Amino acid sequence: MALSRSQTVVKATIVDHGRQRGVSPPAIQIAADIAYIESAFGASPRDADAGSSACGLFGYTEETWREHHHALGDKHAPCNQITAFYNDLAVYMSWYNSPATNRHIPDDMTLGEFVFIMHHGGRGGPLLCKDAALERYRAHITDDTRRLTATYPEPCPGALVLDAEAYSGYAVTGDSAGCIKVAADGEAYIDYILEPLLSDDERRSIVERDPDGAFHILDA
Repeated sequence: MALSRSQTVVKATIVDHGRQRGVSPPAIQIAADIAYIESAFGASPRDADAGSSACGLFGYTEETWREHHHALGDKHAPCNQITAFYNDLAVYMSWYNSPATNRHIPDDMTLGEFVFIMHHGGRGGPLLCKDAALERYRAHITDDTRRLTATYPEPCPGALVLDAEAYSGYAVTGDSAGCIKVAADGEAYIDYILEPLLSDDERRSIVERDPDGAFHILDA
């Protein structure tokens, strides 16, 4: 099982948004996990319950959007849903970590589980909804699915690896697949989320630009 190119691009967009906001890698991972649970990174954007208004990348309902995120605009726009979720995530993390609000959170409940309960089960929803949300999270986020949701995956055999120092001092415009990124400090790096989507021709083209400098191929 693998993500499609469009799903992988959506996941990369979620990651980039989190990085730009200075969100920690574990919290970015939570955002990716929940987007996968709610819509398979946009591949299944509508809730299975035909009577629910939940839809979009993170499955926001009309009521929740109207109450908390209407200022962002169109609920169906993926960029708005990503912004809304990171706004919510900051709130839920503060609740989870604050002694004033976390006294009723079970000691064995992870931050990811808590965030999904608040997001999917509702901030003030009934306990039954919260229990169902917890069961859904645990059923979907497993060792197998983490291969799909991983936001900081390890490079695989055959992957391109970039020595960022080789690009210090001059600009990198990127490649056609968008997997070469330039960080805020000006250093270039390979985005291992998008890199596996490179075609063989794109890989060869990248290596041919600087065969003795920035790139090498990991042994298979």
